Amino acid sequence: QPPGSQGFSPFRPFILADARGQRSRLLKPGEAIYDEVKLFFGALGWTFTQPGTYAVRADYPAGMSEAGRVGDTQGRLVSEVVQIAVRAPGQETDTEASKLLLDQQTGLYLFLEGGDHLEKGAANLRKVAKDLPSAVQAPAARLALGMAALQPTIDPKRRIRPGVRVNEAAEYLQGLLDTEQSALSLLRVHDRLADELERSGNAGDADKLRRQVVEKLGKKEAVQQPLQGIKSRIPPP
Repeated sequence: QPPGSQGFSPFRPFILADARGQRSRLLKPGEAIYDEVKLFFGALGWTFTQPGTYAVRADYPAGMSEAGRVGDTQGRLVSEVVQIAVRAPGQETDTEASKLLLDQQTGLYLFLEGGDHLEKGAANLRKVAKDLPSAVQAPAARLALGMAALQPTIDPKRRIRPGVRVNEAAEYLQGLLDTEQSALSLLRVHDRLADELERSGNAGDADKLRRQVVEKLGKKEAVQQPLQGIKSRIPPP
């Protein structure tokens, strides 16, 4: 629900998730599952296009028929409403960063967490990360570029997937654990970096990075379950 609107409109994701092969899971009382939903950019472009307070809620069909088809019976599962305050740029660097980021290809690059063929989007993010490091958007740009370096895409001309750019990823991700980015995103990208460091023969650096992740994100409720997997791969001191 945008500022000034009287009702909610459906968010149209850029890519629909594929639910085939997904198994149902029965939650115990009080148990929760945490995941991310990318609302900032979708099939209609950028979502938060003006300053103000936006309202967001999840709304799912809750009924399921005996044949296992969701929505065959009545009922909906509606979440509490989350208020998101979008502020206008507060300083000159924030304004410059906004002009670079509010571009369709840049939004797609952020949504896909990479895409080497999206050259303009990558260039805009690199400019924000390197030339405007004090901008409030800079950590998000660095996070996206770090993830992209760990999952390079196939060159459409040569049809060859390039190698993982471990050093580039480590440079972009340096210090991000101390920022206010999504805990799930931070855990996922640093876990990926630790795995790549280990594959390249830097087991000591991988262990050090995993310890930093546990230390910095250990109190974040949303990452407690995946954090256990990281802890299990840290050797005892």
